[in-house]
Amino acid sequence: MATKRQVTLRFRDEYVRASKKRKGVILDRMRETPGVGGGTARRLLAQAGRHGNDAAPAAR
Repeated sequence: MATKRQVTLRFRDEYVRASKKRKGVILDRMRETPGVGGGTARRLLAQAGRHGNDAAPAAR
């Protein structure tokens, strides 16, 4: 099973460049991962997109 960090890194670049409609599809795919809800997915992707290519949200 992929961790939240791995899933975030996988979708980060695609999410940053996506249209609003496509972002919804990406969020739906992220929500399929256990432990990742809609708000969490949105927040993680937004944070990862702001921090550049090598950054990801900190693990708890």
